[in-house]
Amino acid sequence: MFLVTNRAIHETRSGWEQFGDRPNALGPHELRVAEVRTVHGARQVHLLPDRLPLGRAMVPAGDVVARRLVARVQRAQRPVVLFVHGYNTTAEAAVARAALLAENFGVEPLVFSWPSNGGGARGVASYRADKRDALASVGALGRLFERVAAALDTHADAGCRVPVVLLAHSMGVYLLKHLMKSSVACARLPLFDNVLLVAADTNAEGHAEWVDRIPFRRRLIVTINENDAALAASRAKSGDSQKARLGHWPYELNARRATYVHLTRAEHVGLSHTPFEGAPLRNPAVHDFFRRALSGEAVEGDSIL
Repeated sequence: MFLVTNRAIHETRSGWEQFGDRPNALGPHELRVAEVRTVHGARQVHLLPDRLPLGRAMVPAGDVVARRLVARVQRAQRPVVLFVHGYNTTAEAAVARAALLAENFGVEPLVFSWPSNGGGARGVASYRADKRDALASVGALGRLFERVAAALDTHADAGCRVPVVLLAHSMGVYLLKHLMKSSVACARLPLFDNVLLVAADTNAEGHAEWVDRIPFRRRLIVTINENDAALAASRAKSGDSQKARLGHWPYELNARRATYVHLTRAEHVGLSHTPFEGAPLRNPAVHDFFRRALSGEAVEGDSIL
């Protein structure tokens, strides 16, 4: 699995301690790449240098990683899922969650980890710190999208295209929202087969304005769970000014091109903020919905009811 991050990098440390809780000191748009391997049952992370050898030349690490990733998924015939995690999540925790996606749905995750653990703060201060870091990371996500688009173009020409899906979770949707609204957003985004906005921790009000700007090939899916405990807490964190969150609000779902999937009454979903793992997957319909959506298949709003 590969990890792309705009976190501060502590070169003198090892393992997961290399990944800081602030944006990269060279600027919040700076990207670094790491490879995650499982050795004797333990997950190990290897930070890659900025440039790697390719033939006789030294090229950006991202170019080499794109080649490795495409070769890997072609051999295994696995869809790629670009995973953008949410609030209060370390790089290690993001990779652990992505590993569950691979285990549960047979996908190849590519993780984008922004500095979302509140800098050690707690409660409202932590939440607000993460929102600031999410805003600062918009350009980094845009740069990653540009690289994904370039890789897709290169390998599509050779008839080697595999399904590519975007899964933005929780506050990761807030980051995507501001990329779509930004005047500096990349001119040409990658064309994902499906885009999933799961447990979206951003205002429901006015969401159609930016959701309808997201490009996709098959479906743009927004999941709704009115009982999501984390989104209920999120709405309360900033007092009355925190509006209803898109991921738990069943009203005015009016994006023209979005497919809204209601999970509220699905057995085993309950208060879950992560319906793609844990107890909700004991419901075969929920498991099948995420399997198909993450494989780039077309799914409909009533597919699990």
